[in-house]
Amino acid sequence: GWPLGAQEALGDWISPLLTYLELPFVAVLGPGVLVGRVATALVLAVLWLPFVVITLLQPSSNTRLNQAALRAAAPSSWLTDWWAGYRVYWEPAFYYITGDRDPIHGLLDHGQQLPVEAPLVLAGLVALLWTTVGPLIRHRPARAVSPRSAGRALLWWCIGGALLIAPLPASLTVPSPHAWRAALLAPMYTLIVGLGLDLLISGWQGLPKLRWHRPVGRLVVAGLSILLLWQAGQWFQTYVTSYPATVAWVNQDGLMEMLQRAKGYASQFDYVWISTDDITEPYIYLLDVQPMVPADAQAALDVERRPGHLNAIHGLGPYLFGSVAQRPLEQTVLEAVPDHFGGPGFVLQAQVTQGRRILVVRRME
Repeated sequence: GWPLGAQEALGDWISPLLTYLELPFVAVLGPGVLVGRVATALVLAVLWLPFVVITLLQPSSNTRLNQAALRAAAPSSWLTDWWAGYRVYWEPAFYYITGDRDPIHGLLDHGQQLPVEAPLVLAGLVALLWTTVGPLIRHRPARAVSPRSAGRALLWWCIGGALLIAPLPASLTVPSPHAWRAALLAPMYTLIVGLGLDLLISGWQGLPKLRWHRPVGRLVVAGLSILLLWQAGQWFQTYVTSYPATVAWVNQDGLMEMLQRAKGYASQFDYVWISTDDITEPYIYLLDVQPMVPADAQAALDVERRPGHLNAIHGLGPYLFGSVAQRPLEQTVLEAVPDHFGGPGFVLQAQVTQGRRILVVRRME
């Protein structure tokens, strides 16, 4: 796609541009007229057309999307899978208990948010439903509505619509839940928490002003603040203590050090075989260990072009990348490097096959 900076820069001037484009329609036809909204939507569609074309129609740009997109053998199966992926973003467990169970995206023993926020979210959803769907259920009699009231009602409906749309992009990909792809939920979640807090404050202020009203209110605010600080402190303590060791394996901690040592042994072997059974993108780490001129690196890389899929890198000069699952484990161990927390890291082994000396880099088992 386009560079992220270009997208952000474009977004910075789209909003004021749309406002100015809408002003003539509003001035001539009055506020809230459908024509102005339609014209603005058309301009927005034209401005975003290049992004749509690049993302969806360019094979070299939509490879990752094709890998992650939700697919099924039949439309009914696709709808069932989509609903399961969409519904999970409305389940409390994702927010307050398990998260998406990916250690890269969050703490394994915590949800995506603090549990103390759950009552505020519930109150915010109640406020949103009461303001939007409530009048329809209560069958309020038709009456003249001021432009200000109509605008406020439209704002609430827009908030509700944005909340329903927020999980949609993530639900169209696999796996779900996926905390990063559901990033659109973050601002909506914050807004709902604010609506819930506003509802509770308004309700409290509406109670009769008795002698206990003010001290109890202060006590509730203090209690909520203490709970927020306590749970946030627990989260931060886990983040700085046990979390680094948890993600050390996922982030291949120790691989850089092992490749540094493999570099020192490389001249004594015919080639170096780096396992790809559970080592991801080894060539990136290798290029960091021994930097090369970009043109030389591109010439040395053994690349398999796979249209519709990410390219496969099979080698970089004397370094070969592939599975070592069939290679015997009874090899001579030259070096063993644990991760920085004492957990399993990587081993360097020597092997002779058909008269060729091979240096093997693999994970500890």
